Amino acid sequence: MAFQQAFREGVLSYNPVEAVERLRVEHSEMQILTEEQTRQFVSACECTRLGTLFDMALTTSIREGDLLDLKWTDMDWEKAALKVQRKLRRMPCQGKILVYPKTETRRRQVKLGQIMLVRLAAYRRQQEVQKVEAGEKWEEHGLIFLNIFGRSISSENLYAQFNFSFRFSTVHWRMTRRIE
Repeated sequence: MAFQQAFREGVLSYNPVEAVERLRVEHSEMQILTEEQTRQFVSACECTRLGTLFDMALTTSIREGDLLDLKWTDMDWEKAALKVQRKLRRMPCQGKILVYPKTETRRRQVKLGQIMLVRLAAYRRQQEVQKVEAGEKWEEHGLIFLNIFGRSISSENLYAQFNFSFRFSTVHWRMTRRIE
């Protein structure tokens, strides 16, 4: 816009932006897993450290940024519900920061099935063992899904684990772009 304004005012003899060839962005259709592929994937990652996270992502459609910042205090065991009220976002020069939704509709409760409640309870017990094993290296943040030292999981590690689990699930599909 600045070049166009400068051209109109006679500061430039031509608008150099008009000489630039626009890049063509190819839009590929989103790949959706079949029911059988989903079963194979869940089965393959059931025993992995992030199996519960992947299962929750598939069964609740909670987005990556929301999943990675869920805290145990967001869990309502009596109502079998999870409060999604903030998101972990990586910002240039700032690192990871919490972002709160701008509207009330983005803050929501997600109902969980009985199987997911059982998995989360088992996952929480497993976390307590991890905490003891990590010892002084453990950082308590109250996160549901975390790395072996209690810190938030990086997107890079999440996607690496996701693709690793897919290799063992016999599903021939690879997640190549972040969905956010």
